[in-house]
Amino acid sequence: MAGGRTKDRHARARAGAGAATPAAFTLAAFIGALAAAGAAAAGPATWRIDPAASVVRFDLTVEGAPREGRFSEVSGSARFDPDDPSSARLTLDIDVSSLDLGDPLESGFAQGADWFDAKNHPVARYRLARLQEREGATFEALGDLTIKGTLKVVRTPVTVTFEGDAARATGSLTFDRREFGVGVGPSTLFVSIGAETSVSFEIIARREE
Repeated sequence: MAGGRTKDRHARARAGAGAATPAAFTLAAFIGALAAAGAAAAGPATWRIDPAASVVRFDLTVEGAPREGRFSEVSGSARFDPDDPSSARLTLDIDVSSLDLGDPLESGFAQGADWFDAKNHPVARYRLARLQEREGATFEALGDLTIKGTLKVVRTPVTVTFEGDAARATGSLTFDRREFGVGVGPSTLFVSIGAETSVSFEIIARREE
């Protein structure tokens, strides 16, 4: 019986693969954590991201020089059944006001209307549509990402390790910030920031009782 369930689970995970636009931010990290921890706990379960232990970092170029920043506040929860990964559901929020470039003036500038517009769009939100299992500890999630009022369908890979009821998901990716209307407006004429952004993430998820 166990072997039959495993084969069914892999068949469902492979079904429905399709094209999607480039991925952005952390997105699927939490879902990957759920999938990995499913090996330790059978049946549907509720999971929650640990905001204090999770972070999203990004690299970009400012006036031709490399810079590093981060979003320090992420939150979310999900339902996951290890016997049916394709049924997983997740809502993941990133607090745009937690953007930090290491300088208060620069961080405030990046949260302005022509950039992330934190005042009118304080949260970047991801909703999972489908989870797919790959080789080893690698997973891929397909979902909807909304930043600054713009929604894109994104596909995100993630590598996962876990211990007990906690899981750690890490990964990196590259995307064009202009796809979400970030850095398009009059104020962009006064500073040169590269369109391509590299993102790395570390998300800790914990299983709730």
